[in-house]
Amino acid sequence: MADYKTRPQVEDDGTLACLGLTTDIERKHFSCPQVNQSSLVGQTFVIDGFFEHVKGIDNSDKTLYKIRPDFDSPETEAKKVFTGSQECIAILRKLEELDKFPRKVTLRRSPKGSFYFE
Repeated sequence: MADYKTRPQVEDDGTLACLGLTTDIERKHFSCPQVNQSSLVGQTFVIDGFFEHVKGIDNSDKTLYKIRPDFDSPETEAKKVFTGSQECIAILRKLEELDKFPRKVTLRRSPKGSFYFE
C-alpha cells in the first residue's frame, strides 16, 4: 500500500482527514463508510489500496479495498468495499507489486456472476 507509506504534503486545514489518519494498517481497517460491491458494477472509480485476509461480517476471509470517485476526490468521499473475487484480488496484488496505487478501474460482473476490474 504505497500511497499510505508516503503521503504528499498537504496544507493543514485543522481536520483529521488532512493528517491521513484514516487507515489503521495494523488492524487492516479503513475508517470510511462501506459500500456493497454489487452496487458498483459498471462504475468507474479510483482504488487507493487494499488489505487481504480481513474477517468479514460472516467471519469469512475477505479482501478489503478503498475507493474514491476520482483522483482528486477528498478523503471524505472514500468508501471501503469487501471482495472475495479472485479476479479482483489478483489485480489488487499486481497493482501493489508494481506500486501503481492509486489506480482508476471500472468494476464489471461476468455473466456467471463473478466480479472483475477493467
